[in-house]
Amino acid sequence: MKKHIIALSLLTSLSSSSVLAAGQNVTEVQFNGLISTATCDFEIKTANGVVNTIDFGVFDDSAPTTASAVFGTEVPFSVVPESSCSGTFTNGAEIKVTSADTVIDNSIVTDGRNTSAGVQVKLADGTKVVNAGYTDILSTNTAAYTPSTGAILFKAQPYAHLATLTPGQFGGKISLQVAYK
Repeated sequence: MKKHIIALSLLTSLSSSSVLAAGQNVTEVQFNGLISTATCDFEIKTANGVVNTIDFGVFDDSAPTTASAVFGTEVPFSVVPESSCSGTFTNGAEIKVTSADTVIDNSIVTDGRNTSAGVQVKLADGTKVVNAGYTDILSTNTAAYTPSTGAILFKAQPYAHLATLTPGQFGGKISLQVAYK
């Protein structure tokens, strides 16, 4: 019995000292990788062709809007593999959409330029994916995916945080990881 108590006491003191030391000189390393049927560079396409930036245009600061609501015109866009990519896209994809900007409700992205407005970004079927982890897109979900081209379909629209818009630029930025199945 004494041997068990001594061993338990020693084990407890060792574990408590390691708990105390855990907060010092500790760092975290994150590793990421994707396994995919196709390895491609991507393009962002709108009705105007390949773009680097989606421009919503200019809005009057007295335009009627409601707090916590979209305004302006929705802009459909897609993330597609470059035409030189020779992959198979018929089985769907898995995506991860992230943003370092402020994100509300896994869909509203707001950078620091103007806190009265941001951008609502969703899959075209309405799925909220920003900072939501990995999202599986089935090839049968043609509202969000085009199996013949591998295009992942999104929609973006200006979003008012406040009922009164503050003059100035607004926007946000997302990053995507795509793994085709």
